[in-house]
Amino acid sequence: MVLPYFITSFSSFPHPQINPFSSSLSTISLFLALPEIEPFSFNDNGVNGGTSVRVLCTIIAGDQPVNIKWMKNGEPILRRSQKIDETTVILSLRQLQLEDTGNYTCVAQNQAGSAVHSAALRVKGTVFVIT
Repeated sequence: MVLPYFITSFSSFPHPQINPFSSSLSTISLFLALPEIEPFSFNDNGVNGGTSVRVLCTIIAGDQPVNIKWMKNGEPILRRSQKIDETTVILSLRQLQLEDTGNYTCVAQNQAGSAVHSAALRVKGTVFVIT
C-alpha cells in the first residue's frame, strides 16, 4: 500500500550536517506521511436505545505526532472520548437515546494533513406494550 505524502520545505536555518563549514542557510525537504485511520463501523441494523457502544479511532500509519478528535454530524464531541495512547482515542456512548443517532467521524491530523473516517449510528427506540 502506498501512503500519500506531503512535501514541506524549511529554508530559514543553517544545517551543519549538510555542510559543517558553511554558515549559509540550507533548504531541507521533508516527506511526511498522512495519518491513516483503521476503519470502524456501528451495527448496520441499528442499536437499541438504553444500551451502550464503544468505538475506537486507531491510527495505523502516518507520522507522529497525530491529533485525534471525534465529531458528530460535523460538530466536535467535547465529552465521551478518552485518549488511550498516542494512536488511539475511544468514543464511549452510554445509555443511548434517539438523539444519539447521527454520523460519527474520527479526524486525525498531523503536519502532513488530515484524514477522516465516518460511520452512521442509528439508535432504535424502545417500544413499550401496556396490557
